[in-house]
Amino acid sequence: MKIRVIASALAIAIAGFSASLAGAATFGTIGPDNEALAPLGLTNPLSGYFGANLYLIGSNVTIRATVLGQEAGYNNRFSFYGQTYSSNNLTTFENDSNGVAQFLQSGLSSGLLDFWFGANSALATLSATNGTNADNSSASIANFFVSFLPNATATFGQSVLLFLDDGAGGTSDNHDDLVVRLDIVGGHLAPVPVPAAGLLLLGALGGLAAIRRRRQSV
Repeated sequence: MKIRVIASALAIAIAGFSASLAGAATFGTIGPDNEALAPLGLTNPLSGYFGANLYLIGSNVTIRATVLGQEAGYNNRFSFYGQTYSSNNLTTFENDSNGVAQFLQSGLSSGLLDFWFGANSALATLSATNGTNADNSSASIANFFVSFLPNATATFGQSVLLFLDDGAGGTSDNHDDLVVRLDIVGGHLAPVPVPAAGLLLLGALGGLAAIRRRRQSV
């Protein structure tokens, strides 16, 4: 069995492998009405995934969550491992390393990431939680769009952008209501046994479970 050594990574959890997830991730684009893309220096339109959920591959990893800004009338919120940012109805985007706010969480291991967005002070009907992220099929349901850096078509990497659509609908359905970047900033390299063409397993919770079982048998 071949052993590959890969860096700790953030990856999309493909819902087809787990009944606990809302639905399958769908590749698509956001823009041209997204007001975050130009100030953040991003391609317009931007490629990525609707209905995606994120998990971590690795051990003893530190992740930095940087709130880059928002354009919304709602008082939206972002919570990352219990650390919460409130937008307070501001309209601004900060294209720098500090952003509008930052949170660090250390000592993380493989598994679904613990974060959620709350729209309009986190009303129960307007929230988007990692693990049950909606697919944007309804303009009235809050959801977030996922795009990896620097390759927006990737399904895993060490940096990822999250774009909230707070469910206001109409012309506000453009995924710029709150924008957050997640970066892996520390952690060990993880030895992962995979076949030569098996890296796509890293894009599924089922693949992650299989990897764990193989590690135990090595």
